[in-house]
Amino acid sequence: MENIKNSPSFGRFLRTRRLEKGVNLEVISRETKIRMDVLLLIEQEDHNRLPAEVFVKGFLRAYAKIIGADEDDVIRRYLSSLQVFKESVRSEDDLIRLNKNYWPRLLLPIGALLCIIAFSVYVVSFFQGRPSTPAPKSEQFRQQKEVVEDIKEVVEDIHDRTSEPPEVSSPIEKH
Repeated sequence: MENIKNSPSFGRFLRTRRLEKGVNLEVISRETKIRMDVLLLIEQEDHNRLPAEVFVKGFLRAYAKIIGADEDDVIRRYLSSLQVFKESVRSEDDLIRLNKNYWPRLLLPIGALLCIIAFSVYVVSFFQGRPSTPAPKSEQFRQQKEVVEDIKEVVEDIHDRTSEPPEVSSPIEKH
C-alpha cells in the first residue's frame, strides 16, 4: 500500500484509476445509482457541496468497487482529505473571527490616545491664558507711577499750550 500523504487524494485517485480502466462516469452512475453531479463532486473533491460524510463513504465504496480499487484505501484517502479540509475551514473561521476583533481592539487605544491629546491641549491652552505669576506689588507700584508720570507730562504739555495751569494730584505720590 502506498503512503497516503505522498499519493493523490481520493478524488484524483478515483478519476485516475477510472481513466486507466477506461470506465465512463455514466457507466458508474448507472451501475451505482449515484447521480452524475455527485460523482463529479467526488472527483473534484468539493467538500463544501458533497453530501453528508456517511453518504459519501457509501458512494466511495461503490465507486471503488466498480473500478477495482481498494475500498478501504479510498475511504482513508477521503478521511485524510476531509480532515485537512476541516482544519482549513477552522483556520479560515479563526482568521475571520480575529479580523472582526481587530478593529475594536485597534480603535480603543486610538480613542484613548486622542482623548489624552485633547485633554493635554485643553490644559496647555488653559494655562497659557493666565499669567504664570502675579507681578509683585513693587512692580505694580512702579508701573502705576510710570503711568502717572506719563499723564503729568501730557498735562504739562497741555498747560504749556494754554494759559491756565490745571491742578493734578496723584494718589500714588501720597504713598
